[in-house]
Amino acid sequence: MRERYWTMYSSVKYKERYCRNYFMFSERIHSAMVFFCLLVSMSSIATLAIWNYWPWLWALVAISAQACQLLMIHLPLFKPIAGLKFILPQLDLLLLEIDSHWRKMSITSDDYDEKKIGALVDKFDKRLNDLDSQFFGGTSLPKIDYCKKKAEEELKSYFNIYHGIGG
Repeated sequence: MRERYWTMYSSVKYKERYCRNYFMFSERIHSAMVFFCLLVSMSSIATLAIWNYWPWLWALVAISAQACQLLMIHLPLFKPIAGLKFILPQLDLLLLEIDSHWRKMSITSDDYDEKKIGALVDKFDKRLNDLDSQFFGGTSLPKIDYCKKKAEEELKSYFNIYHGIGG
């Protein structure tokens, strides 16, 4: 039963790291796109100077900015950002509780029998599912290889540092 608890602990920690990395990744891309659109808007005065010489250049820049704004609205990468802002602190609280029970389990193993461990796993699984439903409406985050690899590395590092073992 301890293996089941450890598996649940690892999967919740992985989910927290993936969500955090996804949030930072999508925020960087979103910020770059907003900056580009802002730059194009602010440079509209400069277009008067280059319009006579390179009209195709300004037309290309303006079209790119419009496409960028359209992408920001419809790109699925940015849709979960609002939910991520609220689920991350809740995942942190959940992980603190899971970690607390794991440490108690390691110190006082007599207090945690198979039945109690099973009840804890079910309780934490339910809380995680409730958080998913509340903040993502049952949909899952798109899988991005960069975020996945980074989450796996951070998971291994976390369990190595705090528990002396690989995740």
